[in-house]
Amino acid sequence: AVVSTQSTGEMSSDSAPTLKLSAEMQASGASVAVFSAESKNMFPDPTSAIDEDDAGEEDADEDIVKDETTGKANVNRTLNSCIVSLKFKNASKTSFSLELQSNTTETDETKGKKLSRKCAFFNETTSKWSSKGCKTTENPETGKIECTCDHTTSFAVLLSISEIKDRTQEKVSLVMAIINITFLVLTFLAITPFKKLRQKQLVALQNQLVLSLILGNVAFQLLSPVKVQLDDDNLPSFSKNPACVVGVILVQYLFLASIAWMTCCTYTLYQKICEALKSFGKVDKFYVVKCAAGCWILPLLLPVSSFVTSLSMEETPYLPTKNQTNCWVSDPWKWVGFMIPSYICLLVNFTVFVMIMRVMIRSAKQGSGSMNLQKQAKGAITIAVTVGLPWLSFLLTSDPWAIVGQYLFIILTGLQGPVMFVMYVILQEEVLTCLLSPLGIEVPEALRGPTTSKSAASKSRMSVVSTSVAPTTKKEEPAPSKKPDNLYSNEAAIKEDVEVPIETVPPPPPEEHLYSESGQAPSLM
Repeated sequence: AVVSTQSTGEMSSDSAPTLKLSAEMQASGASVAVFSAESKNMFPDPTSAIDEDDAGEEDADEDIVKDETTGKANVNRTLNSCIVSLKFKNASKTSFSLELQSNTTETDETKGKKLSRKCAFFNETTSKWSSKGCKTTENPETGKIECTCDHTTSFAVLLSISEIKDRTQEKVSLVMAIINITFLVLTFLAITPFKKLRQKQLVALQNQLVLSLILGNVAFQLLSPVKVQLDDDNLPSFSKNPACVVGVILVQYLFLASIAWMTCCTYTLYQKICEALKSFGKVDKFYVVKCAAGCWILPLLLPVSSFVTSLSMEETPYLPTKNQTNCWVSDPWKWVGFMIPSYICLLVNFTVFVMIMRVMIRSAKQGSGSMNLQKQAKGAITIAVTVGLPWLSFLLTSDPWAIVGQYLFIILTGLQGPVMFVMYVILQEEVLTCLLSPLGIEVPEALRGPTTSKSAASKSRMSVVSTSVAPTTKKEEPAPSKKPDNLYSNEAAIKEDVEVPIETVPPPPPEEHLYSESGQAPSLM
């Protein structure tokens, strides 16, 4: 049966609602009242007067902007059709369908937003709008909504308007992560197979740094889809979030290990450049092993101890108390177990980087060796990426530079892999030789430095007074008694004004040379 309706207000025949009773429903009479959409102010505002079940529907939608405090979706709701009030007399079974015309006109309020329409009724007991007991069938072409319901009251089409989340940053982050991981893997594969390269102290440290960055970035990407789940007490308990807890501890550990390796490389560079004379000739055979123990084991203690401590403090859960939010650590545990130790190390690395740059700049001004501007730039970039300077851009990710700082952090850390590949592989002639020699290919001339002798290499590191002494036929005079502070070998040399080489310490072995005469970047060999 089709029941005609009476409306209060102007309404065209096309937009008038149509009521259809099911075959199972029998009633002796019906009362139908239709209120135009302009009369919606007669009813409570559905944005605030909404049933709890309907209010949380959008919270799980990843495309909708969430409130930073509550984690709930920011949704505005409005009545998008006329309101139809139904009452049946002596109904044996309530089952009917009501077709309503929704308003599909685009306005400033709906432009660029996510729109969702569904049938809702006004619950006179709770004074809230709800969709319980109603099924919605929408025709997008005509805008007509068919509501199939099993109870009577006032019905309308409820329009939910939500702001769509900007996915640009997530897309940029994913692209940069793929680029970063790809070049880190290429760098690791280019160095690891060659024992000749792995035996070099600094190369061994940098290779471990690259490995830790690969593992950390891959673990972070695998953790991204995991969301926090709340239990019945609205708490992120471990039983509801085992994957999240294990994953977030693993990610923190791997990135802490990466930062630890950066600090170890920073100390090594400091010893080789700033403390060259003090550390000359000192060789610690177990140096790399000690670094491995400290960088792979100690970082695990921080996030694990932070999580264990949080178990005894229920008022401050380890995970965020927002349902379906990204899996990460809440305050204060992220600061105790990750942020504070990370940035202490990075700030120390930055301080040492400044000290190293001062030594390099002073050396360039004094004209030592073939140090030039191009080599200085290569050396600065190599050291900067090794000590983790790009990570300091995270300090700019809070207001008022939040958006710019976040993009800067994503791009700079994403470029760490490509820069390492260029500096550790492409600009290292020895690495290229190991890679190309088995293929019968020579290193390109543009990437090959000029051949230099050991004596020339030695001269580039220390000032030596040396000239050849002309042969003499004079009868050698008896050697005079030794006098303190006499740098020359004999008095005859002094009388003849001949410069005799001062005894100097032999140059360090080739693998310890930080700067080669080829003008390449600091060898990280």
